[in-house]
Amino acid sequence: MHTILRKRILVPLMLAFVTALMFTLSPPRAAATGCHIVIDRLVHSARSMPRADFAGCGLTGAIPTGANRPDGSLPVELGQLPGGIYSEALAIAPAGMIVGDSNTAGGDHAFRYEDGVMIDLGTLPGGYTSVALGLNPAGVIVGFSTTASGNGHAFRYEDGHMTDLGTLPGGNFSEANGINPAGVIVGEAQAASGISHAFQYQDGHMTDLGTLPGGDAAIATAINPAGVVVGVSSNTVGGDHAYHAVRWQK
Repeated sequence: MHTILRKRILVPLMLAFVTALMFTLSPPRAAATGCHIVIDRLVHSARSMPRADFAGCGLTGAIPTGANRPDGSLPVELGQLPGGIYSEALAIAPAGMIVGDSNTAGGDHAFRYEDGVMIDLGTLPGGYTSVALGLNPAGVIVGFSTTASGNGHAFRYEDGHMTDLGTLPGGNFSEANGINPAGVIVGEAQAASGISHAFQYQDGHMTDLGTLPGGDAAIATAINPAGVVVGVSSNTVGGDHAYHAVRWQK
């Protein structure tokens, strides 16, 4: 796995272990049909852990008893795709459409949730796993899916069709993290070096956004309506990378 993702996976896996241990030592009393673990948006790579191990932790179907929001409302469960026991919502559009991923009988799949219905977005041809990570006001969805080769590729989903955005030259992995109202997509893609670089995708072309001076890795996490991109970049090469928040100005 490329270098920058190791940093993003280590912390969530430790969090998952502690969470699982807590449920093991103090099993909840409520009956369960599955378990939903809420994971921070910035550590979504934890999806690769075997979360089926959380089955029966007593959260699904339980009456909400947690802290209320200031307006008095409580969390509302969105459910899972058929055959699944967990799901996670990762982004929401101004009109309320929600996207994320849920496990199914055949693997994790990206979903769209609208008007009380969760819809399976499927995968790229030959793939078995997909995750929706962002969407714009028009409902165009982006994320990543495995392909027939087993590699993950960034996708764009619109009008019922999932499009493979490809990778940077020499790479075999990409992931789309955000899309703005104009349809410009940003994310990360493996470069020929084998390390992730931030990219911008527009008009059918993926552009390497580069890194901070002296760095060799970067990820674009979001883009605003004006086309300003933000994310993280290293400023050293090899060894212990130092990562810093960055903005790519047009």
